[in-house]
Amino acid sequence: MIIPPMKNYVQGLIGRLMSTKAKKWLREIVSLAAMLVVVFAIRSSFFEPFKIPSGSMIPTLFVGDHIFVSKFSYGWHLPFTGWPSDQVIASEQTPVRRGDVVVFLYPLDESLNYIKRVVGLPGDTVEMRDTVLHINDKPMPQEVVPPAVAEETFKKLNDPRFTAESITMLQEDIDGVKYYVFYAKTAAAMHSFAPFTVPKESFFAMGDDRDYSRDSRFWGAAPLKNIKGKAKFIWLSLFFGSEEHESWEFNPSRIGTLIR
Repeated sequence: MIIPPMKNYVQGLIGRLMSTKAKKWLREIVSLAAMLVVVFAIRSSFFEPFKIPSGSMIPTLFVGDHIFVSKFSYGWHLPFTGWPSDQVIASEQTPVRRGDVVVFLYPLDESLNYIKRVVGLPGDTVEMRDTVLHINDKPMPQEVVPPAVAEETFKKLNDPRFTAESITMLQEDIDGVKYYVFYAKTAAAMHSFAPFTVPKESFFAMGDDRDYSRDSRFWGAAPLKNIKGKAKFIWLSLFFGSEEHESWEFNPSRIGTLIR
């Protein structure tokens, strides 16, 4: 019996192992890997999904809302470049505007993502006087929301904390961007704060649920470079409950809602 050279033997063995079925599996693996690269490239540079974990942006965003955040709203960057300090910008950046709802890295712990509304830009002086937001000593227009609109919002929230007896719902206007805010009727201490001047390359952020939001009023301004993107729309609204709120909620009417 003639023993073939080891090299030929190994090559023959590999050839037999690489059957049609094995080759098919290899093609599937390569296709899956390519698809994952595309998905992560899109996530890195275009849109990224986020789930709202807290009520700081009520009534704009409910707990359990799943949103898409546009990562190219303020300038497109190359896929897989890091956030925030070493991202590679591949197009001219669009400036952040007052009224934008943004996802950003929490300045006190950059492992956490926060979502708030931008109310102050570099050089702005931000102040609250008895629930009225002032920017550069100018009051932002406010209107009381009609009772029917407020009641419908409270009904959707289905939370005993939010009722007509406990919450004042207002429509606020910053530079033409109109949105709803909540103020608790029993939390007057939170309805005013002293003037704060926003440093260079920073922004001042606030939640729309003004009395249940830890924001720039507590930890100061955040760096503009920490912004990951602009919140665009809700693609799912589903909340499975918690120790404080045991029931689960599905709000199909919120699907497709644009965030403003």
